Amino acid sequence: MKFLGKKRGFTLIEMLIVIVIIGVLASALIPRLGSARGKANDVARKADLQQVATAIISYQIDTNYFPTGIKSFSDTGFQANLVKGGMASIPVGDTTTNWTGLDNVSTGGYRYYPMKKNGGANNGFMLASRAETEGGANFVHCGLASVVTPDGTIDVDSIKMPSKIVLDTDGTCTCNGGAGGEATACDKNQLLYIYKY
Repeated sequence: MKFLGKKRGFTLIEMLIVIVIIGVLASALIPRLGSARGKANDVARKADLQQVATAIISYQIDTNYFPTGIKSFSDTGFQANLVKGGMASIPVGDTTTNWTGLDNVSTGGYRYYPMKKNGGANNGFMLASRAETEGGANFVHCGLASVVTPDGTIDVDSIKMPSKIVLDTDGTCTCNGGAGGEATACDKNQLLYIYKY
């Protein structure tokens, strides 16, 4: 004969302890998951810009010139140029990016800038996108209005890349003062990834 005793469940205190432990673990993991998402987005942006650069170079090989004027990737004429260069689908990027101060154009997403290279206007280009993390950025912008122009007469080599980027929201901003220098962003919106050709 089996003895049927009282079935024992979890007490209220035990349940509360488990809930507190789960809450502590979740609060420690959620910021890391957000950072991982930002890093993944930055990797995707870099891949998008590399594909677009390849299409632009292919377009230039076919037509003997690069597209002219500062362009958003949502510009239909620019999209047609990318399709001619071999792109099947056009990446749009982060459409909430505010580019005011970069080139005084307030549309978001990825940007194309014609640049001077090897002595000739519009012989090179620069692509830009916002970066979400310091590791995904290679440029801190404090305003590129004097660096980029729609006519492609600014030399692509005049854009100096920093050796290290730091995000310090309480510190003093230091822009890209020269090749090999350190740049400090005071705001996440100053973090950019640029591709120069």
